[in-house]
This record gives sequence, C-alpha cells and structure tokens, in this order.
Amino acid sequence: MNGDFTRSTFRKEKHYAGVREQQGRVQIDADWNEQMDILAHLGETEAADVIGPCGAPLDGGGFRLVTDPTELSADEQARLTSEGVVPLQPGDFLVTAGRYYVDGILCENDATVSYRSQPDLPDPGALGSGTFLVYLDVWRRHITTVEDPEIREVALGGPDTSTRTKTVWQVKALELPGDYSEGDCLGEVEGWNDLVAGSSGRLAAQATPEDPDDGECAIPAQAGYRRLENQLYRVEIHDPTEGGSPTFKWSRDNGSVVFPIVARNGNVVTVSNLGRDDRSALRKGDWVEVVDDDVVLGAAAEPLLQVDDIDPGTLEVTLSAAPAPGFGEDPDRHPLLRRWDRRETNGAASGTAAVTEGTWLDLEDGVQIRFEAGGTYRTGDYWLIPARTATGDLEWPRNGAGPAARGPHGVRHHYCRLAVVDSDGTAVTVREECRQEFPQITDLLSLFYAGGDGQEAPPGEAVPQELRAGVARGRWPVEGARVRFQVLESTGTLDGAGQTRIVPTGADGIAATGWTLDAGNDVQQVEATLVDAAGSALHIPIRFTATLAKPAREVPAEPAIHIERLMLSAFQEEEPLANGSFVPLERLAHGTILVACDEEIDKAAAVPPACFLTLDLLTPEGLEMGGEFWTSVYHPTVLAGDVFLADSNVIAWQPTEGCRSWMLEMLPGHLQNTTERGLLARFTLKGSFIWSPGERRIYLDGETRGLPRGVNEFNLDFPSGDGAPGGDFEMWFRLIPG
Repeated sequence: MNGDFTRSTFRKEKHYAGVREQQGRVQIDADWNEQMDILAHLGETEAADVIGPCGAPLDGGGFRLVTDPTELSADEQARLTSEGVVPLQPGDFLVTAGRYYVDGILCENDATVSYRSQPDLPDPGALGSGTFLVYLDVWRRHITTVEDPEIREVALGGPDTSTRTKTVWQVKALELPGDYSEGDCLGEVEGWNDLVAGSSGRLAAQATPEDPDDGECAIPAQAGYRRLENQLYRVEIHDPTEGGSPTFKWSRDNGSVVFPIVARNGNVVTVSNLGRDDRSALRKGDWVEVVDDDVVLGAAAEPLLQVDDIDPGTLEVTLSAAPAPGFGEDPDRHPLLRRWDRRETNGAASGTAAVTEGTWLDLEDGVQIRFEAGGTYRTGDYWLIPARTATGDLEWPRNGAGPAARGPHGVRHHYCRLAVVDSDGTAVTVREECRQEFPQITDLLSLFYAGGDGQEAPPGEAVPQELRAGVARGRWPVEGARVRFQVLESTGTLDGAGQTRIVPTGADGIAATGWTLDAGNDVQQVEATLVDAAGSALHIPIRFTATLAKPAREVPAEPAIHIERLMLSAFQEEEPLANGSFVPLERLAHGTILVACDEEIDKAAAVPPACFLTLDLLTPEGLEMGGEFWTSVYHPTVLAGDVFLADSNVIAWQPTEGCRSWMLEMLPGHLQNTTERGLLARFTLKGSFIWSPGERRIYLDGETRGLPRGVNEFNLDFPSGDGAPGGDFEMWFRLIPG
C-alpha cells in the first residue's frame, strides 16, 4: 500500500489480540493500522476456518457463471439489456450478483455483470477457442483521496486525512490443455499451481556506514543510516522475471508522493499541485511513473519517465517522453504521477535498476538491500524498510548470520476456482461447476434415525413400534421442526392419516408416527425427510424398512435316520451317556459308546471319519504353567477309534488297542492338572456320511436341541432331527480320573 505511513508493525506470529492506547501518549498511524490488521486477520482466519478456502452462502451467494441470460430474473435481463450487456458478445458470459468468500475474504458483486465488463478488471478480452478454468483473483487495493475524493471532509476544507483499503475481485480465465478430463475441477489442474504459487523472491536489508561526507549537515560516518528524517523505504519490482530481466524501483516515502493529473498534451501533463511541502515537492530531474486505475488493476507497470521541466504557474510538467496512448487523458481512471526516488547511477537512464541477486546494492545514505539467489519476481512485489535516525539503523528482522531474507510484504493474491468452461470463440458453455456452497449455521440441522426400523407385522396391522426420526442442531434437540413421513411404493398408511404425514418434533427433538402395512410387498418402506414450511427438503432423507409377516408354513419332514439314545458300555454294564456328564477314564478306555437309531445303518457308513471322539488336551506349555494357568492353552486331539455296527441300527465306537494304552498311561498326567471339571470330550457323527442300506437311501438327521438341566448344563432332546437330513450329531462329556 502506497500510503504515507511511518511503518507497518503487524506480525501474525506475535499473536497480538489488540492494540491498547495509554493516556497522555503520542498517537501514531502504525498503532491504528496494526489494530486494523489484527481485526482483519482475525476475521479472515475465522471465516476461512468455518467456511473453508472458498464458499458461497446458499442464501445470497453469487459468482455463479451463467451463459444463458434467460436463467436470470426478468428484472436482471431488462437491466443487462438496457446496459448493452445482453445479448452477450462473442466469448463472454455472466457472473451473478451475490457474495463469495475466498480465504475468509468477503467478495461482493452488487449486480450481475459480464466477464468482459466486470468493474475491477479492465478489458480482459473475449475467450478464444478452447477449455478454460475460470477463477477469482482477490487482493486488497490501497485507496487515497486521489482515487476517491469523497474521503476528504469538505467541512474541514478537504484535508488529506486517512485512506481506505478496498477488496478487489477479478474473474479471470486460465486456458487448460486439450486433454482435460471432467471431474478434476477441484483436483490437479495443469498450470494452476504455478499461477497461485506467487513470487519466491526474497530480500534482506541493512544499514552500513560509508565514507565521511564533509558537508555541514552530514551525520558522522559511524552511523549506518545517515539521513536526517525517519523514512519508510519501499522497494518494488517493476519488470517481472517472466520478461527475462527483472528490475526494481524504490521510494523513501513508500511511493506515497503523487500528483493527480488533470490534463495531458503529448509529453506535457497538467497536475493539480506540485506538493504540499518541500519534502513532497516535484522537482526537475525526478523520476515519475504515469499510473491510473488500469495500471493498478492490471498489476502492470509503465516506464519511468524523467521530469524535464516544471512551470509552477500553470502546473505543467514536461516529461522526457510521452506516456503510452490513453494514459493520463481520462479523469475517470484517476491518473497521477507517482514519484520514485532512485538516483541515476551506474549510467542507467530508465529510472529502474536490475535485480542483481546475491550482492548488496546501495540505495542511499547507508541503506543497502540484497536479493537472494534463485528467486522469481512479479510486477508489484514490494518490501517495506523502516529507517530510523534515533538508532541510525533499519528496522529489519535478523538471524544469526545477519539480516534475514524475507518474502514480499505484498501484494497478496488469493485464488478460488469458479468453473470449467468450453468456448468455441463465440458461445461459452459451462462444463463443470467448481463453486462450493454452505448453509447458514442456523440451518445446520441434522435428521437422524431414532428407532422403528427393521420391524415385522401381518398385513393390515401396525408395526409394534412407532417410526421415530430426530432433529438436532449439533447436540441440541430442535423443537417444532417439520418431518415428512411418506409411504413408498405400497398402500400402507401412517397412523390412519394417509400415506404422507408431516409431524412436528417435540421438546426432545423427536417426530414419531405409526405405520400399518399392506398385503402387497414382502418388504415395505417409509421415507422421512426434514422439510421447511414450503415443503422443500432441508436434509437427505432416512428410510425405515418393515417385513410382511406371513403365517408359518407346515413343511413336511423328509425321511431320515434319527438318534434315539446314547449309551456307554463297559465292564459288562451299559449306562446312558448323558450330555455334560462325568465319565471316569478307566470306563471310557475299556468301554464302547453305542448310538441307537430308529433305522438300519449301512455297514459301509460305519467308518472312523463318520464317527470320532475329540479330547481338549493341555499343550506342553499349558502343563508347564500349572497352578492358576492350567487352563490357558488347549489343543484338540482326535482319538484313534474303531467304528462298527453293534446291531443293524446301533453304531459303536471304541478306542483302538494302542489308543487305550496311551489313554491309561498318558492321560492321568493331564487329569492331575485339571480341576473337578475334567477334560472336555466331544463325540461327533457326520450326518451326511451315515445312511441306510438298500436303494431307498436316507441319511442321518442328527440335529438336537438342548433341554435345561441346571446352571450352565443341559440335556439333549431325543430323538434327534430338525426335518433336514444330513445334520451332524454332537454331544460332549467330561473325562475325570478313575
């Protein structure tokens, strides 16, 4: 900002929350400006944190691209037609009125405008043939009484007092490669990163003593900065890196010394004044730049011209060359001469100096700057360097190696994508919308499921529980919100009040309704939607599903073999083998398990794979643990057994001779480590591999149901079977010493 400021003191890394005035103290501009910068930083950060990098409010949002004027209201169409904007010119489109936020900065478009007639981007030109990413470029412009005379207070005689900061938004277009694919509007886009990266140039500043000056008013040589006045130096890039040879210009007054142009004739311009005092006066030999709104808004720079002559009587200034055609001739563009203070050195006659990286460059009176190597620069990049006579030094950050190099103080640009468009040089069409919209916080309501889904009821009857939908704002329930329940694709009813019902939420934020099913579909649904007073949806809906209950069908059981009882025969005694019973080791080792069925069994089915006994044995690790850890690690072990038919309908299992010896020698050690619960033994018959003899083959239906017998114990309900042949039979008992 080219204002007459003492310095710019805002540093966000200091985390200051405000500036406090003290009684009886001197007031300076830097304090007031820092307070404004603190508030701007706070507001923009808060908005960006809530909204995100970019966003338009759902109510009042703007900057939507329109290529068909009939999409607008009749009043807008009439206004744009009267202004000559509609019909659209080739390669043009409309940008709707409204608000948009970019990095927390509020952008306001007061009225729908066309791309080519937007207020703050002079003549962007028509879009040619191709695909373009249309985006917003947002930055802050410094406004003085030259650009806006209404800032002056005429009641006080119109003095030059404070200035203003204006938010400038510009809709621009970036041409995309021909192979651009849809869906990447918010993803990686070629050329975008280079556009938004900004400048990488860095500058350091210092004050160093020079040889003594014999002049009467000279400051002693030991002082680094030797001028008699405090200054705010401005170093600004004139020609960018893109041109191949970047240059800079500088001013000891932040470029704030300007002279409004009231007329121009060739290289002679008439100004409104020649300066209010000796410090701000225009003199012969000064370097000036002809600037107007188009130059500033276009981020451009005009050649610096030297003042050849001045006529104080007529206020005419003769320049070394004529400005470019059009400059200084239109008062509506607020033309002016801006004075730059670079003295003509090193034989340069352009008024600018080359950006020489890695070398300390002298400005004047001990002030030096150095551009760091490897930087890129854009026209308008600037650095502010406060110089103070009290210290004979510059206010510039330092590090252990000396003056720190830092990036430009401005101008800071903020970017946001709006849309991807296609143009044939005449008509423009929107391919993809990039804008993102957000609701007001008061509209951030949530509709959530609260109960009633997944029920079952017979035709013509209501589901047992009401359908319940909740509405909340954050964690707070909302009373009086409107929830519309609607039956989908069936003739069911809601509380006898038809197929659609709007229910307001209660104090607990819950809306509820009953639901009666029809006889049509096995699966039926109701949709719940949060709506406004006009019935428009405010949230994505939720759905409730119910299943039609039908009378149970009598399914005849298929022919099968069923188990009727289980016995353990040992030592010439035969006893029932009950599920969960305790069996002594000796009895099992010398015994036979007998399974009595209600049908004959084929001999070929009586084989070990179809009938087996498994023990859960402690692993060696489990045995070594002992004590309270004896049940830590088990390993299932299938015992070797002989399977045969003890009768035509009785399957028998008994341990082999080798298995019997192993059981009697090895298992006592395991049993000593068990509690009174013993070792778990599981007896299994595979129903799909046990069948009857003859051509009429039927299979074992071994499924059983448990019958309560006590705490955590149960018997088996015989005979076995659930009507589906092939079911396995499983039971278990516990092996104990003895």
